[in-house]
Amino acid sequence: DDLLEILGQSRNPKAVQPHLLKCFDNVKSLELVQPASSKKPMDAVGMFSADGEFVPFSRTVTLDGAVEFWLTKVEDEMRTSLRSQMNLTKEAYKKTKRDKWIKDWPGQLIIAISQLAWTADTTKAISGGKKKEKVSAKKGLKSMRKKQISFLKKLTEAIRVVKDKIQKKKIVALITIEVHARDVLEKLLKVQNITPDAFDWLMQLRYYWEKTELCPDGDTVVRQTNTRFTYMYEYLGNSGRLVITPLTDRCYMTLTTALHLNNGGSPKGPAGTGKTETVKDLGKALGAYVIV
Repeated sequence: DDLLEILGQSRNPKAVQPHLLKCFDNVKSLELVQPASSKKPMDAVGMFSADGEFVPFSRTVTLDGAVEFWLTKVEDEMRTSLRSQMNLTKEAYKKTKRDKWIKDWPGQLIIAISQLAWTADTTKAISGGKKKEKVSAKKGLKSMRKKQISFLKKLTEAIRVVKDKIQKKKIVALITIEVHARDVLEKLLKVQNITPDAFDWLMQLRYYWEKTELCPDGDTVVRQTNTRFTYMYEYLGNSGRLVITPLTDRCYMTLTTALHLNNGGSPKGPAGTGKTETVKDLGKALGAYVIV
């Protein structure tokens, strides 16, 4: 029925809006602009998530022609816009205070850039810091843990004050990820003679900014063990994240290795233990759309 309605109303983007959540992970509606002349097709200038977060498009998308063509254009623009916003969020991270930065940018990108920064800082701490001022890995990790705990305290204080629903959801998801980052630091501190090649570090989901042929400016790359994935930029909104346990880490490791070897993965276990949600959450970590 939905498909027939979408195909039947292809010239009327407003009638297709209610079905967008079935086509995308979390694009509930598009910001439409009515042209001056009624004969001209409508333009889309941004997207709203189910929780009300708005992300503007880098370029205006003209919604003309068959519905499958303009929906594909919307999908391409979603990825392009998120990629350019990722770059801007990364630049703003260096220049803006953390609490203002969290308010200003989309939740999905805040989590990704926080992970990028955490990976870079942890790698630096394990390697012993800068060449001129070498310190032991233990000392570097201890100072990082101290920073991480004080940042988590700031976030928990912020969530008590924040009234805005979108901001609240954003901070809750960020706390979930940052708590896991703190747990990883605790775990690394217990490892004797830790190095950047230690398995306890390589088994983590690590985010890097790497220059590629397609993106000479750089792109977000996710690594775990010997696997490498380019971030896929599916818009996720502020849909919340799972608490990551050691078992979640093992599931992620198995699934990313399976994907790397072009195989499938199928978590097995009793009902209601979170198999489906774990797979979906790995999709969120990679910025991918998972249909279960």
